Amino acid sequence: CFNKPAMIVSVCAGVQGVVCALWLTLYPPHKVISYHHETKIIITCHYGSWTLSLVMYIYVGFLSLVCFIFAYKGRRLPDLYKNARYVTVSMLVYLVVCILFIPFSLASTHMSRQGVFACALLVSTYSVFLCHFAPKCYIIVFKRDMNNENAITEYIRNHYQKQTIT
Repeated sequence: CFNKPAMIVSVCAGVQGVVCALWLTLYPPHKVISYHHETKIIITCHYGSWTLSLVMYIYVGFLSLVCFIFAYKGRRLPDLYKNARYVTVSMLVYLVVCILFIPFSLASTHMSRQGVFACALLVSTYSVFLCHFAPKCYIIVFKRDMNNENAITEYIRNHYQKQTIT
């Protein structure tokens, strides 16, 4: 019933696109210039609408929860697909960052909020990068014999034959 990944990805991306489009058209972020003691000029970014930005962050957190659940369910695949464990760790880090971002963002001052946002973005991006792409790059560069369709299908066939024997 749910095995239509193109449709699921399109719907999820479409919902996020609509929320972002509403946020950026109705209440777009804008710069705020503050003058302090006539020697400092501080330029900051005002989010526009906190409600729409919070809706977007909550939706991204919901998507990370769904991705974590699917990655957790797929962790028992054959040895060749042990990358599901890396994806699970990546989604767990992303989910934790999404959950922790909201209280840290609300507790921080206006000046440090951009730093909190940048740190959350960097941690979640590096977790996805290291857990998704680093194992694949390792296989592409160092395990070239495993990087073709025949090797993968043979490996899966052998795995399921071993399971039926034991």
